[in-house]
Amino acid sequence: MRKAGILSDPITRDARRLPMRRSPTRRRVRTPLAVLSASVMATLIWIGPGATALAAPADDGGVGIRLLDVPADQQDDPRARSYLVDEVPPGGRLERRVEIANSSGVDQQVFVYAGPAEISDGVFTVDGVDAPDISSWITPAVDSVELTAGAMSDVAVTVTVPPDAPEGEYYAGIWAEVRSAGAKESVTLANRVGVRVYLTVGSGNGPPPDFTITGISAERDAAGVPVLHATVSNTGTTAVDVSGAARLVASAGGITAGPFPSGNLTLGPGQRGDLEVPTASGIADGEWSATLSLTSGLITREATATVSITGGGTAAPPAAAADPADGTTVLPVVIGGLLLAVVVILVLLLLRRRTSRRA
Repeated sequence: MRKAGILSDPITRDARRLPMRRSPTRRRVRTPLAVLSASVMATLIWIGPGATALAAPADDGGVGIRLLDVPADQQDDPRARSYLVDEVPPGGRLERRVEIANSSGVDQQVFVYAGPAEISDGVFTVDGVDAPDISSWITPAVDSVELTAGAMSDVAVTVTVPPDAPEGEYYAGIWAEVRSAGAKESVTLANRVGVRVYLTVGSGNGPPPDFTITGISAERDAAGVPVLHATVSNTGTTAVDVSGAARLVASAGGITAGPFPSGNLTLGPGQRGDLEVPTASGIADGEWSATLSLTSGLITREATATVSITGGGTAAPPAAAADPADGTTVLPVVIGGLLLAVVVILVLLLLRRRTSRRA
C-alpha cells in the first residue's frame, strides 16, 4: 500500500488548492474530482500486494518427544534430524536417545515403548496391520518416566537386529504416551506422540534413495482454486518423504506466481503417489509453465511441464503471488498507474480552466 499513498498524494494536494467558492459550478467540478480520485485509489489498491496471514502453532500443554542423537555423517540430512534413519547389518545394533518433555501444568507418568508402522497410500501409518512388527527389536531403557510439570528426561533406546533378519527396510514408531482412567474404570484414555523409525537391514552397498516426478497436470477444486497434481515414484530401495513447492509462469505475458508449498508424500521402495500443490484462487485460465521442486532428505528433484488451467474465468493472478524480484510483473502495473494519474491530473486542469473562464 506504500506505492498507492505516494502516487495518490499529488492528486490530494491539488484538491486542497481548489478555491472554496460555494457556486454550483464549483460543486460540479468537485464531484468529478472525487469520482476520479476514488477510481485511481481503487486501481492503486489493486496493485498493492495482498496481506499474508501467519498462524503460530498452539501449545496444548501435553507431552512431547524428539530425537537427540544424529550420526555425524547424517548431520546435513533433514530427515535424520527428525526421524531415526539408519542402516544396520543382520545381527547388528545401534543406540539413540530421545527426549521426553512434559509441557503440561501437572505431573505425568509417561510410558515409552515401540510399535509397528507401515507406508500406505503415501502416508506413514502407525500400527500397520500388514507391516512386519519390529517393535521387539527396539528396547527403551525404561518403560516409563515420572515427569513433574515442565520437566524433561532423556531415554536411551537400543535397536538390536536379529542375525537371521531378511534384508530390506522396516518401519516403526517410538512412542511417548500418557494415560488416564475414563468415566468407567475399564476404559483407559491415552494420548501419545512418536518418532518415526526407518530401519534398513543390509550390508550398506545398495543403491542410494531416489525418486522421479512425472505427469504434472492442473485442475480447479470445488472452491475454484487451481491445484497442481504430480506423480511421484520412489525409484530407490529406501523410503522417501517428499515435499517442496511449485512456481507458475504464464505462457502469455510471462507473469510469475508462487512459490506454492506442496503437500507431503511418504513412499516406500517401488511405491508411487499423487502429490497435490494448491495454488491461489486468482490464477487466470490459460496455459502456464509449472515448475515443481521436491526434496527428500539430501535429494532434490525438479520437473517442468505446461499445464492448462480452465473453468475459472479471466481474473488476473493476485499480485501477492508474483515474485517481487521479477520486475516484469510489477513494473508494467506501476507504469500504468502513473499514466492513469497523469491523465486524471490533465482532466482536472482542463476542468479547472473551463470553470475559471465561466466564473
